[in-house]
Amino acid sequence: MKEFNDKPPVPGAKLIRYVDDLHVHLPPGLARNIQAIATVTNWIQDHLLRKVIELSLPKSKVLFPEGLFFSSLTNDEQRDLTKTGLSVAEGGMAIVGVPVGTECFQRSFVTNFARGNPAELIRRLSTLDDPQASYQLLRLSGVPRLFHLLRTTAPSITSTAAREHDNLMIWAVSKIVLGKMANTVGIPTVEEVRANPEKSEVDFFKDSARAQVHLPIREGGLRITCSVLIRESAFVAGQALVFSKSVQASTGLTIEQCLPQLAQLPTGGFRWMNGCYLTFIENRSVVYWGVTTELTTIQSDFAAQVHCHRVWNS
Repeated sequence: MKEFNDKPPVPGAKLIRYVDDLHVHLPPGLARNIQAIATVTNWIQDHLLRKVIELSLPKSKVLFPEGLFFSSLTNDEQRDLTKTGLSVAEGGMAIVGVPVGTECFQRSFVTNFARGNPAELIRRLSTLDDPQASYQLLRLSGVPRLFHLLRTTAPSITSTAAREHDNLMIWAVSKIVLGKMANTVGIPTVEEVRANPEKSEVDFFKDSARAQVHLPIREGGLRITCSVLIRESAFVAGQALVFSKSVQASTGLTIEQCLPQLAQLPTGGFRWMNGCYLTFIENRSVVYWGVTTELTTIQSDFAAQVHCHRVWNS
């Protein structure tokens, strides 16, 4: 990475690496330059081969600025891009588990994620023979399945997924508490909920009873955290962490030392940072490579840290 950034094959290109993910940001003037994309891709591929690392081209993608699609390219540009082996991420793509792109793409990604493996895990945990084991696994493994998205994606985008996740958790708790009586009081079966996720919205726990389910154990609750209630604070906390680290990495100062200068900004420090990030995505292409390795899943909140850090330095 140091060799690339010290002497980039394309002027202005910046390489960011995290474990088995590589990201290159091209400057505004090269956002549609297929030759620049090909040059960078060849450079990455050649240098990885020297280290006996295979580049997974089928997983590698290009994210153009918003409003530019593969169909927007000329026939020659489409042909040249196809030769590189890279596909175009229309509307956005997930970078280390975080959706980056248009609001429509982010909303679709978050909803599909919540209805995928997390939902299936919760449904299966509700069917275990031991209710104590089922509850503990539900609390420790089922509850936090959306936390990385709540920390990195705007609350307005995660609201639907958070509500569905909460409903499914309450449905699972109802199944665990009632046991074999669940079917007799109208609690939908696993098969019914799998076929129609909306059926997970049950009213076994009402009003104060449902609120008590969400309370910590030390306060008499079941510690089934409510994603709807925490999504805004989780997002603000995640952005504050990113913002603080970005300021320190870019200026060498702590956020407290920068507060007087940030207070002078006309739009406020937080919105200013967000605006820089959006401009960064709109004005530059992002080339993403997946490197073939056996490494485990990456912590998803790193993507926001990386991108915000690069925006700050842009």
